[in-house]
Amino acid sequence: MKKVFTRIILRKTLIMGSLLVLSACSSGPRTVSASLALVTPSMEKPDKIMLPLQYWPLLEDENQSMLSHQRYKIMLSPFYVSALGVTCRELIFEDNNKEVSKRIACENYFIDSNDKMDKGWFLENEIIDTHYSVEM
Repeated sequence: MKKVFTRIILRKTLIMGSLLVLSACSSGPRTVSASLALVTPSMEKPDKIMLPLQYWPLLEDENQSMLSHQRYKIMLSPFYVSALGVTCRELIFEDNNKEVSKRIACENYFIDSNDKMDKGWFLENEIIDTHYSVEM
């Protein structure tokens, strides 16, 4: 009789323990909200290659799909927002109908030399080293 009672208690304890563990695992994660930004936006002019001013209006126009350049045929991809929250476009450079390079151009805000906020288009630094680098 004592063995049966011990088994019943042991089973109930095991079932209750299992239910307790399962219920603890089924609750959702707590909601976290950031009080401080992880990255503070810099208003300094980016340390990147600035595209010539003549191309800025064309790059800002979402209807533009090509740029005219003296050496390259430049195809423009549609706009996208980068992980840093800036507007970017992929530029595909072709020379004699052969793709030479792909580069990313992004529109960055900065404080100009007159202490006024300005924005401009800059070539992003290449992540992959290529044997042929394109500059405008």
